[in-house]
Amino acid sequence: MVSIPPFYVTQLHGPLQSNMTSALDAIRQATQSTAYERDLYLVGGAVRDELLGLPPQADVDLVTTGPVEPLVDLLRPISSIAPVVYERFGTAMLRIDRTPVELVQARKESYEGGSRKPQVEPATLEDDARRRDFTANALMRRLSDGELIDPTSRGLEDLQAKLLRTPLEPGETFRDDPLRMLRAVRFRWKLGFEPATGLYEAIRENAGRLKIVSEERIRDELRKMIIHPS
Repeated sequence: MVSIPPFYVTQLHGPLQSNMTSALDAIRQATQSTAYERDLYLVGGAVRDELLGLPPQADVDLVTTGPVEPLVDLLRPISSIAPVVYERFGTAMLRIDRTPVELVQARKESYEGGSRKPQVEPATLEDDARRRDFTANALMRRLSDGELIDPTSRGLEDLQAKLLRTPLEPGETFRDDPLRMLRAVRFRWKLGFEPATGLYEAIRENAGRLKIVSEERIRDELRKMIIHPS
């Protein structure tokens, strides 16, 4: 278990998670005594913002090393919408107690030069963390007991330092998904994170790859810069 320094004062069930506690509790109960009880992790902005003491995210991202389809079957009775499963990517979307929930099987990704849509294969939590945008967004909390996991071994350190670092070499991270360059600008502006060495240089070198991103996705990211807190 990763020890949490004094900087990290909130807990998984603390008041900052009040708008999603009901959904998390329902998921926890539905997966109790199953293979997913010890293999289901809250990941991404919800963990990052909780540790920073910021208001909680409006949605829930969960990752597991197991297949998504059996997990969907467990959660289907508590979802207020018919779950949508994307078999190609090993993901699913549900809504539980008014909270959007995305399920993802831990995966590796590979990209062709002209596409943002990856080829995926099942992988470990460490592999999954490396394919994410920034180390601070790759932190995980096991849903059953709240254990904090830092698969990149740098996420906690970077979060405390408010350092924007990619899990892989930044050029590779941005080439794989150019939209991450706009996210870097958003996190710099909204959260006050400082760029790690080489990050801005990689953005300049790969800026031309934004042409493979749809106008809609770029517009959505720009809107988040203006409207959303993180």
